Parts: sequence; structure tokens; C-alpha cells
Amino acid sequence: MIDDLLSAARGGSGSALLVIGSPCSGRSTLLDCAIRAATDMLTLSARGVRDESDLAYSGLRILLQPVLAHLTNLSSDRAAALRKVLDPEQGAGSTPAGGHLVGTAVLDLLATAAARRPVLLAVDDLPLFDAATTKVLLFVVRRLAGTGVAALLSAATPLPPSLAQGDLPLLALRGLDPEAAGHCGLFQAIDASC
Repeated sequence: MIDDLLSAARGGSGSALLVIGSPCSGRSTLLDCAIRAATDMLTLSARGVRDESDLAYSGLRILLQPVLAHLTNLSSDRAAALRKVLDPEQGAGSTPAGGHLVGTAVLDLLATAAARRPVLLAVDDLPLFDAATTKVLLFVVRRLAGTGVAALLSAATPLPPSLAQGDLPLLALRGLDPEAAGHCGLFQAIDASC
């Protein structure tokens, strides 16, 4: 499934996959493996952090940092909306007129970057991101067709209501055995904390 996701993006057709499973089921390891397989792609990645979940758009700032130079290619209203939520000097965390505009701006920004090089958007522990970032990312990943962007998201089960709608393709993990983890060279300790 993940190979197909990456291949589709390389061919100019974007899509998304939500990897779900209990804690220590190998979700993060699987995302890391996908990142290692996407060396020919521009990878934008971030991991949700509970301590930052109250900082609006903090996750989006981390994810989009490598492609912010492409803001100049967006329409002025979309670029301004995105700058407003990402730039502390211009009111980061405030909501621009129309949250839909921010989502559309992010989608355009990713499509612009993908026109030069396919993009892998790797988002680990999506429910731990701030609500504003999560809302924008869910808007974006549902509209990736024809963009050259592969979105690989992960979430622990049980899923929060925003992800339990069933409109994203799912890959449910029951656990990653040491042999499978070793196959992609990532078995350092499938999470020593498990």
C-alpha cells in the first residue's frame, strides 16, 4: 500500500493513507521506513507533540518550513492567509477570514512544490497536533488527487471523532514483528519504551 502511495505521487497523482494501531504497533517505524524509501521525493515530516497541542498552527509551521519559499507562487490572498497563521510577526495563531482559505493555500503550496519534485507528507501521531493544524491537514489530504503529493498519516487507536469518519484509506497495524522492522533497517528497538 505504501509503495503504491509513493509511486502514485511520483507519477503525479496524489493520495493519502492513514496508518492506525495501538501504541507500539509500529506506526512510527512504518512512517520512518516510508521516509527512507522516498529519497527521491521532498519529504515534509513532523510528529505530534502533546505539549504543543495548544499552540495553533505549530504543527503546520514545522511541516511547511521547507516549502515556504514557494509562497510567492500563490495568489496574494492565499499567501497572505498562510503568512498570517505561520508568521509570528503577522499574527500567528489567529484565524484569518475563512479557514477554508488557509487549507486551500496549503494545498496550492504543496502542489506547487510537487510540480518540481514529488512530495511525501509524513505526519506521525496526528491527533497530538494542535486542532488548527489537524483541521487544515484533514482538509488538504482529502483533496490531493492530481497533485503529486503522498500523505502518510498515523494515529493511535481508538481514533478521535475527526479521524473516525471513515473517509480516508486506512492501514490498520496489529504490531510490527522484529523481522519486518529489521527488513527496512529500523529495528533499533521498535520503541524501547514499549
